[in-house]
Parts: sequence; structure tokens; C-alpha cells
Amino acid sequence: MINCCIFEDDVVTELFPITETKPIYNCLIGMSSLFDKFYQAFNQSNITLHVRDYLKPTLKEATSNQFPINNINSGSPCLFFNGRVIPTSELVNKIKKIDPQENTIFTYQNHIIVAYLKGELLDIAIHLLSEPLNSSNLLKHIRSKCVVIELEQCYIITQPWDLIYFNTIFLHENDLNNSDKLGVIKGHLSPFTVIYNESNVFIDTQCHIEDFVVIDASKGPVFIESNVTIQSHTRLEGPLYIGKNSSILGGKISCSSISHSCKISGEVFHSIIEAYSNKAHAGFLGHSYLGNWVNLGAGTTTSNLKNTYSTISVIINEQKVPTNKQFLGTIFGDHVKTSVGTQLNSGSIISLGSILFNHPFETKYYPPFSWGSKPKIFFKLDQFIESLERIMKRRDNELSDNYKQLISSLHQQYTQK
Repeated sequence: MINCCIFEDDVVTELFPITETKPIYNCLIGMSSLFDKFYQAFNQSNITLHVRDYLKPTLKEATSNQFPINNINSGSPCLFFNGRVIPTSELVNKIKKIDPQENTIFTYQNHIIVAYLKGELLDIAIHLLSEPLNSSNLLKHIRSKCVVIELEQCYIITQPWDLIYFNTIFLHENDLNNSDKLGVIKGHLSPFTVIYNESNVFIDTQCHIEDFVVIDASKGPVFIESNVTIQSHTRLEGPLYIGKNSSILGGKISCSSISHSCKISGEVFHSIIEAYSNKAHAGFLGHSYLGNWVNLGAGTTTSNLKNTYSTISVIINEQKVPTNKQFLGTIFGDHVKTSVGTQLNSGSIISLGSILFNHPFETKYYPPFSWGSKPKIFFKLDQFIESLERIMKRRDNELSDNYKQLISSLHQQYTQK
């Protein structure tokens, strides 16, 4: 049995705000997280997780202490897998053909994708992983003693919006089409529910689909997990994934991934919505990413296309950064809240724990814990914690001491500069 380590590298800070409270491999793409895809391929191995030190307590809690964290066994060879990489079947097959007698590295556009290492080279990698790994640094130390294979194609996340653009690929071509459940309807369908291309639809047990719901799977699969409610006057268009215990409250939802325990309404298009997030009212959400525990007030709308149809830029570290994307909405960090009627410019980034009200449309970036309409005013920590406890309690969740400590540490880091 081989040892495997899924690791973070130093690009992780460029993926904020989505990775401020979790490793990138815990993010949703298609119908599962990157880690779930990795685990499906390598669950016969001894798996170790690598993460920034300050995230170790909450990751340990989230995984129920199932995996060692930042504790790699140096006594036998280890396969290191970059947590920003989406493990396709093609990549997994290449990995399984690695000669166990050879130190081997897969690279793609100067990124280390996979490294199978033993002996002295394994010790070097473990030492360099004491901080988020720099691919160039590791290659400098071990390239001459390895078989190095440059991949022709690889799905690797280098910017937050990559998740949005890769998502449609994995919904349509990988996760859903490879499911053996399509064509199975277990939930309750009301008499006036309409399904187009039923063989491309899965509806799990305890789902309730009301009258006057349209499910159109002619352009891609629709996969609905257990205990989901779809209210009347909803149109669902594939490719689409809806996680368990979520509610769709009307509107048009298409080409998106919605995690468990969400409440969604209005128009949602080419977006990813993580667990416990709500968009329960009218408004457009397009080419956007919502972290965990986000709540969009009634009428919140994202622009995802400029009037000039030119490519969209974002603001990062007070610098204008081109995305080379014609369509891009808003990247919401965890615990973001917007007031009623909030209108967001294309390419907006709203960081962890921010609450927006009286928001000026031209403002495209808010730092963590922003309060109101001005990026330099911050949400007070005690008020934030009290609010978080109330919000989580409504969903039968309890704010753990570890998570409270994480939020407190990040709040101090960002608001006391």
C-alpha cells in the first residue's frame, strides 16, 4: 500500500478569498470536492493531508481526524499530489503507471502536479513542505535525480475563476456523465412535473418536486441528491448538480453546482454555491463562486458581462489584474452577506466575512471583514462571532472553538494592519 499526500503549494494565497478558511482541495467542482475525487482514486492508499499550519485544527475537525495532517511518513515512498489539480481518469492512469523504482515528477507549465519520491528526495520534499511548497524550489533540488514528465494537458487551478470555468467541463463531461445513476427517479414527482430527456436525470430518495417544475436534461445531466425540495415555477437545465437537503424556491437554475443545505431562487447560471449558502430571492447570479455560509439579500444581482463585451479585470492587492475572460461575475468568500438590492460589478471580489450595504456599483474589491460600503471599515470581531453563532444555530450547527479561533486569528491579521 503506497503513501499519498495531497498538498497545498504557495499558489494558495493567489486563490483568496476562496481558500482563506479551507484548503483548495476542499472546494466543490462538478458534484464533489477535489479531495473527494482524489480519494476516489487513491482510497486504497495511506493518505496524508498537507495544509497551512493555521488551518490544521479546523481541517482535523472537518475530517473527523480520519487522516494524518502535516505528518508524512518518511520510511517508505510517497506520492505527492498537488491539491490544486483536478484528478481526471487520464491523469490517474498515468500515475498508476509510474515505475515504483524511479523517483518521478509530473509537471505542467512550471507547476509540480505529481511527485513520486523516496529516500533522500522524499526527505527533501518533506523539509520543503514545512512551508507552502514552491514548485521551482523543489524542482531545483531534485530534478536531476528524477524522471521528469511534462504533461500535455492538466486541469490545475491557478486563479479563483478557474473553478467556475472548469466546473461546466466536469459537470458535463466527467462527474455526471460517468454516473451510473442517471435515468433513476426515486423521489416524489407531482403530476404536473415535466422532465425532458429523463434518461439523463437522477432524483434521489425523499426529494419532493412540485407541480409546474420543468427539468430539462437535453443539454446535459441533472443530478439531484436526497431530501431536496423543488418548488413550483422552477426550471432546471443541465448540466446541473444539487446537493442533499437543499431547496430550490423558483426561478431558472442552469449549468451550476449547488452543494448541500442551500436555499436558492432567482436566476443562477454557470456558478458554484458551497454548503449552507442562500440566494433565496430574485436576482441574477452568473459565472460566480459563493463560499460557505453566504447569504445574498433579496434582489442581489451580479453583472457577468461588460457592456462593451470586452474581457473583465479584477482588483487584487489594489492592482488591476486582467482575467482574459469575457464572462465573470463575483467571487464571494465564506460568510459574506449582502443587503437587499445589492448590485455587483463584473469581476468583483468580496472577501471573507464582509457585509455589504449601500454598496457603490463601481467598487469591485472588499477586504476581509468589510462593513458597509467602504472597504476600510471593518466588522467588529465580537459582533461577527455573535452573528455567526446565531446563523449556524438556525441550521442546527454549532460554532466550534477551533473555528472561532480561526476566525479570531484572521480578523486580527486583516483588521489590525
